[in-house]
Amino acid sequence: MIVNFHSKSPENQPRKAGTSAAIQFAGPEGCAGDCATCRLLCEKEVAPILRVSVSWLQKARVRGTGPSFVKIGRKVFYRLCTIQAYQVANVHMSTSTYKPDGGANVA
Repeated sequence: MIVNFHSKSPENQPRKAGTSAAIQFAGPEGCAGDCATCRLLCEKEVAPILRVSVSWLQKARVRGTGPSFVKIGRKVFYRLCTIQAYQVANVHMSTSTYKPDGGANVA
């Protein structure tokens, strides 16, 4: 199943937990979160999207538990498609499925 974040049709929405279909993430032009066409966001733009602090993002990078990031020189950026994929990967149906180490890390 492909989740296209640029389309709001119901068939492009992720399935509920417990289904066996693999979820593939697609952004613009079938982006899998690793293409050069994804919009790059800085920490200050990503923090409100995930409802966390910039400090949390920094600590999650060190731990390796946060969303994947791009480093250009000394600056850190996040791809919009990767942030959206990280949100979908961290949806849980109960607290027993929650990983206390920070959840899934989506490339």
